[in-house]
Amino acid sequence: MGDGAVWNQAAPSITLSMIDQNEELVLSVALQNSVQQDACAVGADLVAGVLGLAVRQALLGGDEDHSGGQHVGCELCIVASAFASTKGSENVGNLVDDYIIPNTSLEEGELDANYFQHTPYLDNFNEENNTNLVSVAGIHYEPFGIYPGTKSKLSDLKDGDVIAVPNDTTNEARALLLLEANGLLTLKEDAGLTATIIDITENPYNLTFQELAAEQVARVKDEVAFIVLNGNYALEAGFSVGKDAIAYETSDSEAAKTYVNIIGVKEASGNITQMDDIIKNKPARFDVISGDDGVTFPLLTLGAVGVISVIGNAFPREFSRMVRLGLNGNYDEARSIHHKFTELFSLLFVDGNPAGVKAMLNMMGMIENKLRLPLVPTRITTYEKMRAVLDDLNIKC
Repeated sequence: MGDGAVWNQAAPSITLSMIDQNEELVLSVALQNSVQQDACAVGADLVAGVLGLAVRQALLGGDEDHSGGQHVGCELCIVASAFASTKGSENVGNLVDDYIIPNTSLEEGELDANYFQHTPYLDNFNEENNTNLVSVAGIHYEPFGIYPGTKSKLSDLKDGDVIAVPNDTTNEARALLLLEANGLLTLKEDAGLTATIIDITENPYNLTFQELAAEQVARVKDEVAFIVLNGNYALEAGFSVGKDAIAYETSDSEAAKTYVNIIGVKEASGNITQMDDIIKNKPARFDVISGDDGVTFPLLTLGAVGVISVIGNAFPREFSRMVRLGLNGNYDEARSIHHKFTELFSLLFVDGNPAGVKAMLNMMGMIENKLRLPLVPTRITTYEKMRAVLDDLNIKC
């Protein structure tokens, strides 16, 4: 578990470190005279240009792009710019000492964004903690690589050679999938990211696999033909994926797509000021849309470009008309439609979504008011309040 600060703004240096879910040092970038740390939670006040450049240089070392570096520099800068606030650089980041604080702080509104995890970890965290955090963008992945041991080319493999691989489920699967991709073995068709050595169906070189804790693999490089390392431990061992890897995970591999590190944000903050900051500072090709019907109209006046709507399921024509009017600057007519639905915006979510909108569609004679467990229909009191609003709107129930 990491125990370091992430962003250190003490002039004249900035240090960025990132962690992955496996409690390993993924990357440490030191600009000027910073001390390396080993954990990170990046907040709203990111210095986008420095961050994007630092990550790109650390991953690529000025070499050919082997690990999605082009994607890193571009997308991370976009996300960072979009979350940059008007506070200047007075608070570049936050101190964290484990893998829980970055997400709990995000859920509680203490952070605007964090950067340390991949989607499987985020999904598991949401399930276990009843949080509503989402990924804004996949930024980069730490590629697994096959590195030299006593041999430097895969064509030098001999019958019975030994290859060292990590022994934990995730990392061993990635190692075996990489070896399979390079023709050294065949796995069961459905093994995927849970593969272990017992899933090997063909082993043409009669290879022996030395399973070790991930942090121990690099230490046996002088005793085995090859070692298979993830990006963090490769860096710690002095390897560069661009210069030293004999083979590495490609950006379109199953593992790379699954374990790409992401920018995490709270699903819906409801903070108009924060949204305005994002819209004001966003890059030209970064669009902001509303995720809440009730704030869609005010966000349109600030520069949002649309909405993911709930009430639109019941009133698609009228609500989409409001959006089009807002986008065209006809705010008086758009405001009139917005106010028409004001009471429904809150009633739809009193008993959770989709219970509210299903109840309303039931009143309108469109569907049955049934939900699959563990979801339950809206309460009678809420149901009757919605019916009263629809009656006031002269909508037949």
